Amino acid sequence: MKPSTVALCVYATTASAGIFSDRYPARSLFPADALPIDEHTFASLRKRDLQQPFTSQQLIEPTSHPGTARLEIESCLFFGLIPFYWTNLALGTPNQAFRMILDLNYGGLIVRNRDCDPFSCGFGFNYTHDDSSTWHDEGETFMLHLDSQFAYGNVSRDDVQLISLNVTDVIFGEVDDFHGENFLFLTMKHFADGAIGLGPPNASMPLYTDTMVPNIMSNVVSQDVLQKNIMTLDLPWNGGEKGSLYLGTIPEEAANSDEVRIPFSNATTDLLLNTWQVSVDSISTSNQDSDRIELPEVYATFELGAGFSLPSDIYDHLLESLGAEDKNFLFPIYNCSRWDDMPDLVFTFSGVDVALTKEDYSIRGYFGPGDSDEETCGVLLQQNWRDELPVVIGVEFLRKWFVVFDMDEGELGRECLPIEPGVEGCANDA
Repeated sequence: MKPSTVALCVYATTASAGIFSDRYPARSLFPADALPIDEHTFASLRKRDLQQPFTSQQLIEPTSHPGTARLEIESCLFFGLIPFYWTNLALGTPNQAFRMILDLNYGGLIVRNRDCDPFSCGFGFNYTHDDSSTWHDEGETFMLHLDSQFAYGNVSRDDVQLISLNVTDVIFGEVDDFHGENFLFLTMKHFADGAIGLGPPNASMPLYTDTMVPNIMSNVVSQDVLQKNIMTLDLPWNGGEKGSLYLGTIPEEAANSDEVRIPFSNATTDLLLNTWQVSVDSISTSNQDSDRIELPEVYATFELGAGFSLPSDIYDHLLESLGAEDKNFLFPIYNCSRWDDMPDLVFTFSGVDVALTKEDYSIRGYFGPGDSDEETCGVLLQQNWRDELPVVIGVEFLRKWFVVFDMDEGELGRECLPIEPGVEGCANDA
């Protein structure tokens, strides 16, 4: 199993406006005929000219397999708890390279526009559509809501470069303005140039006001740019570490391991639109099968956030089973003297049991409520703000294995590394 120590990202949020006034002129990063992009050239050109947190040094191993690509994932845990993940891509002809927040449930693509006021939009590389010969104005505007906050701008179309994969005529949003102080938008303003969603390839989705548009994975699949219509996520365990997003392939070290396949659900309610979702049969603890919670017609979605979000009745039942209490702290807590006796948490997806150990769903350290200097132990569970929402499963599940999203077979794959040749079992579970 990967180590579970926590790395805290420390960053500064203030800077002189004069430093940034001419930092990001319009730029042509690659000559028009430089496709496919050499991965190491991409890395060197993407380095920022002023030292910032999370400076991208995207050193990608060149692939010899057409229709595949490996994108490096950067990670950080804000305050030691809130995970964010970044990768790089390029827009336009010639290419303009950007650092993008990754999301699993969002299916679109947005990038900061050159004309966006730095006071509103923060400081980063900005997309300049006048420099791209393949840019088209869609004649629409968009507004993305998150809680009571939003970003808005114009809808455009241009080519997207995912390392060696060229995806043409992708519809995306050029951000002109941000409003509000939502943490995700603040992160995008100050530490990224935009966001890319890896939601399932639906024919269209309501990302933008007054229009329905194909999402980014729809473009990838419909244009047959992948060797196989799969993507494999290998998330880093700790903040500051590197991971990978494999497009069109499963990495060699995982391809021959034991595997689990879970069919995606076909449910299409508004609350589940454009999410990778599976059916949840039950949730139980390994030491008390009598505490099994049967869940007819309940679905789970996956996201790149911390912890597990549950309907209130499931949440209350699991806290009782685990002996944890909700004291309005960051997470429910329990007595650390019980650490060694904490059971596995077992999710059953379409008849497939997947167990998480206490190291996966628990956290311990000296960060308890009040002025206590005693060690605190807690479970990374939270209650859904609406009971009709599905179970949401975060990075504690996703980073434990190579997770394969198979768009041809409609299956979620959990692939593990073998302990050693000839030895049964999964190294991730050791």
